[in-house]
Amino acid sequence: MTFPYQVLQVPGEAALAKLTELGSANAGFPIIVGDDEKLQRLEESFAANADQDIEQLIATASAIDPANWFIERQASDPEYYDIDEDDWPEEVSGSGHGLTSHRDILTGKHLAVVNIAMIPAPEAWMVPCYLRIGGWNECPNPEEHAALFRYWGEKYGAVVACVSDDVIEMTVARPPSTREAALELAKEQFLYCSDIVHQGTETVEALAAGLLGARVWFFWWD
Repeated sequence: MTFPYQVLQVPGEAALAKLTELGSANAGFPIIVGDDEKLQRLEESFAANADQDIEQLIATASAIDPANWFIERQASDPEYYDIDEDDWPEEVSGSGHGLTSHRDILTGKHLAVVNIAMIPAPEAWMVPCYLRIGGWNECPNPEEHAALFRYWGEKYGAVVACVSDDVIEMTVARPPSTREAALELAKEQFLYCSDIVHQGTETVEALAAGLLGARVWFFWWD
């Protein structure tokens, strides 16, 4: 099957401007999905989960209590999701970076062509259900993504902007402004996407430091 939603192609250097332009057109939610290879993987994932009804996923997401989800996630594997306390880092990195899905991950250069999918979801938090993303390894299921996006959207003004086969990026209108708030968020993000700590910042405190004032959140699952 082909990808079920409208896809626009733009040069990588024009992707962010086009994303903003499309977002103000009220024609759905524009999502950067990367180059043609990334789009193909997203299409294959969508097709593989063809038995998942989008409306049912949304209904299930609406019934999920994020607070309980975090508790249950940690209880599912207490050792893996153990959150040890550590010192706040002296040097902070990450809070100033922008969206990256329109760039080559190794070189940082703009991709020659970037695909932007127009998702016809009534609300932004529903996008994971429309894409049927997740459900492999430690990556949450579509309805779990959606439930947390709804929660983070209400609390921080977080909106999904980029989705590829293994990366999600969100833009944030109201990022945490205190260490306490950033640490609370970092613990949630660790339970949602442990790889950003286990294979990234190494400590939850370092993740929290990078979330202070950050206008972009980055998630990646191995």
